[in-house]
Amino acid sequence: SWQADMWSVGATIIEMLIASYPFPEYPTLAMVVKFLASDAPVVLPSSITDPNIIDLLHICLNRETSQRPTAKQLLEHPFLSED
Repeated sequence: SWQADMWSVGATIIEMLIASYPFPEYPTLAMVVKFLASDAPVVLPSSITDPNIIDLLHICLNRETSQRPTAKQLLEHPFLSED
């Protein structure tokens, strides 16, 4: 689904920003799936400080799948539409 794709976009952005796997506390696919099914909060790395990137990541990594943006909506986010 596109909602899962938006989660992946968020995880990929984190990985690009920190140059390593974004969820080291969940090293296996089974642990990631368990984490995704839980209510545990998504904690962003402290090295990510830009408010626009943080907002973009929170939108992509929203636990409520129906609240995640479509690709078209995501392209309208201030971080992606900055000149």
